[in-house]
Amino acid sequence: MNGILIAAEGITGDEQRAAGALIMEALREKIRVVVIDKSDLESINSIESLRDMIKTKYCNIFIGKLI
Repeated sequence: MNGILIAAEGITGDEQRAAGALIMEALREKIRVVVIDKSDLESINSIESLRDMIKTKYCNIFIGKLI
């Protein structure tokens, strides 16, 4: 299962606290969450740039860059 979370100010906390901890818990349950913040949204200028951003963020989950 996968999901996209859009949060204008990003999420709070780190891997042990707040929303960061919730995302880590989801990952342990094999749920991958891509977080998109306001600066990410502002950088989108085409469907391709959106696709590339999501793909990069999704791949970063697997190399430990969760947030």
